[in-house]
Amino acid sequence: NMAALQQSRLSEIKAIASASEALYASHQGLESLVQAIKAKRKLQQLGAVEPELEQKIDNALREAVYGTTECNHVTGHTADIWSVDISPDSNLIVSAGMDGAIKLWQRDGILLKTLQNESVTVWSVKFSLDGKMIVSGHNDGTLKLWRLDAYPPKIIAKYSTTARVVNFNLDGQLVASGHDDGAVNLWNLDGVLLDSFKHPNQAANIIFVPNSKLIITQAENVIYLWQENGTLLKKWMAHQAGISKLVLSPNGQILASASQDTTTKLWTPDGTLITTLVGHSAAVWDIAFSPDGKTLVTVSGDKTVKIWSVEGTELSTLKAHRSTVRTIAYSPDGSYFISAGSDRIIRMWKPNHDLKTTVNAHSAAIFGVAISPDSSTIATASLDYTVKLWQRDRTLLLTLQHDASMFSVAFSPNGEILATGSNDSIVRLWQRGGKKWDKTELLNILPAEGGLAFSLAFSPDGKLIASGYGDGQVKLWTPDGRLHNTLTGQQEIAHVAFSPDGQLIASNGNSNQIKVWHRSGRLLTTLAENDAIVTGIAFSPDGQLVASCSGDTTIKLWKCNSKTGVKSQSIKTFVAHNGVVSNIAWSRDSQFFASCGMDTTVKIWSREGELLHTLLGHSGAVWNVAVAPDGSFLASVGEDNTLVVWDLPRILKLDLLSYGCNWVRDYLRTNAQVEEGDRQLCQ
Repeated sequence: NMAALQQSRLSEIKAIASASEALYASHQGLESLVQAIKAKRKLQQLGAVEPELEQKIDNALREAVYGTTECNHVTGHTADIWSVDISPDSNLIVSAGMDGAIKLWQRDGILLKTLQNESVTVWSVKFSLDGKMIVSGHNDGTLKLWRLDAYPPKIIAKYSTTARVVNFNLDGQLVASGHDDGAVNLWNLDGVLLDSFKHPNQAANIIFVPNSKLIITQAENVIYLWQENGTLLKKWMAHQAGISKLVLSPNGQILASASQDTTTKLWTPDGTLITTLVGHSAAVWDIAFSPDGKTLVTVSGDKTVKIWSVEGTELSTLKAHRSTVRTIAYSPDGSYFISAGSDRIIRMWKPNHDLKTTVNAHSAAIFGVAISPDSSTIATASLDYTVKLWQRDRTLLLTLQHDASMFSVAFSPNGEILATGSNDSIVRLWQRGGKKWDKTELLNILPAEGGLAFSLAFSPDGKLIASGYGDGQVKLWTPDGRLHNTLTGQQEIAHVAFSPDGQLIASNGNSNQIKVWHRSGRLLTTLAENDAIVTGIAFSPDGQLVASCSGDTTIKLWKCNSKTGVKSQSIKTFVAHNGVVSNIAWSRDSQFFASCGMDTTVKIWSREGELLHTLLGHSGAVWNVAVAPDGSFLASVGEDNTLVVWDLPRILKLDLLSYGCNWVRDYLRTNAQVEEGDRQLCQ
């Protein structure tokens, strides 16, 4: 019976889509992506028209595409992995652990060879700087030197206590080893002991400082700075508990220490504390810098991998490991990093998602976002009493501390002035202090009015600033602080916007109405179609359309021209989000607009109101959205304290299936656990 067969196939496809959703919910993004691709392929082959199922599959595929940065993982160890390293050319990976095995992998996940498979735990493995050798440190005190073109390994030393850590010096002619008796030993490659640095307890890290004759070591929670000849220059207590890892930044300027006290600290090499990274809820076991030195990655007993900016901002948290993560390595070419630990899986991650970058920008919800006219700078306003200025690569330029919750930010058209509005109804104007927004001076404080300053907009000519207050008034100010005009008649203003020619001002409040004014203060039209609060309003830059969004889940489009204002009947209404639509923003070319909502999504619509893309990246309500004037990105902020920067050109061209297939290609080809039938999914 064909109908019954068709039905059973559809049920199977539905089950695959549900499996994808369940895997995603348990942070197994890679497996989730494969199941979503599989469901999509099977539905295509069936050729059935099933809009509901198709939507379910597309949602699962979209979730996995936007939510996954893991690009492969490899298995083969039978116990905890304690150490991984990546070769200087980024093509080889070495791993070792408690099963006594040392394994060599290609970067695509293929196992090249198992160098050894003994019962003695291997605590540390490291490539030489030319990539031709690997040194390993063993539980029985043995140090072995492996040449990739020769076998067997050379045993450099059999020391009396466990070798916890091994490292090559900068020219690869010496090997350093840290031991449980507190000795850090320096050996030449023939196994002659050249020097020994003594510590009062277990020694576990050795760093050779470039362009100097300095060595940094560590034992328990103390860091030691030595001259190469063995003279101790300085020591300092760095943490409340043992240090698990010390690393030096690529430029040699920052020393990072990861500790069992759950923190990571950044120091100058002579021991001055720069900043402390707080965020893990268990011991931090390892740390690695990106090759450009701008970010670092930490791994922890809390099962997570975290990415931080070198200024100390937490950028993102990666969850896929099922237990303690012990070790991390960053590829020298910057294209991937790997993490491994107690779940015996080596996971490979891309440092940046291709479609979006995230930054944990504030310590409370973010309400305001604005992008400078030259698209170089993003401003965010948060309930944590601060406004922050960012470069689009997530570098924090400046924090402006205020005395109340911040709701609104706006840049002047020439990019020289930033206006900030707060809960105490004060609007402040800041002058840019240099080429970038890394310096600023307070230009003016506009007198306090009624209720919070919820919304700010500059007129296109920069001569007026409109601010919407909590008591329903819109005030028009000149930048030198003079009151130009007051527009009344709204209850509890939410939003103000200028038309592109600067002649019209639209305001909306809790009265479910939009009022359109001439800049002289004359009320032109009242738009009264909404059944709920109007939350956002925006003129298209070509001046022909107004888009408004509302608490009733809809977006409305209205016709507009500068002579007669806005037509009082909308030309289109459509349901946009699952819940309140919180804000709306147009692209500079007026071809599309973006909306954001309480349903945690950002959506991109054509100017006719057709849904083009749904963007997933927030974990709470999205409060605000802005489109960069040069069209290169979109920024969104929300309840989850994060700023997400979306790569617009890539998203506008995005085909979910081909993107997903590209992402899982290596995994499907090389992973041992992939079902044979799935290997051809993307052929």
